[in-house]
Amino acid sequence: MNIYKATVEDTVDLAHSGKFYAYIDGISTNPDDLKPIRYTSPYGARKEGGMIAVPDLFQEILVLQLGKDDSEFYYLSSVWRGTQVGD
Repeated sequence: MNIYKATVEDTVDLAHSGKFYAYIDGISTNPDDLKPIRYTSPYGARKEGGMIAVPDLFQEILVLQLGKDDSEFYYLSSVWRGTQVGD
């Protein structure tokens, strides 16, 4: 199990797949190498999903990779440093 710091680059999800895209420090090989991040929620029920709070563009986040060979990354949390993007 690995946790990485990442930066949100694209939150458009036209397919409603529960994913957004981020640059992952130590994984992404160049600025265009965005990885899909699967959104997680503290609550989910049937098909309705759960509480949705997708991070803003350029927000620093933490993502989880369950195994070294696993290509899926999961959103854990946003990193708060006392300022917001654009401040």
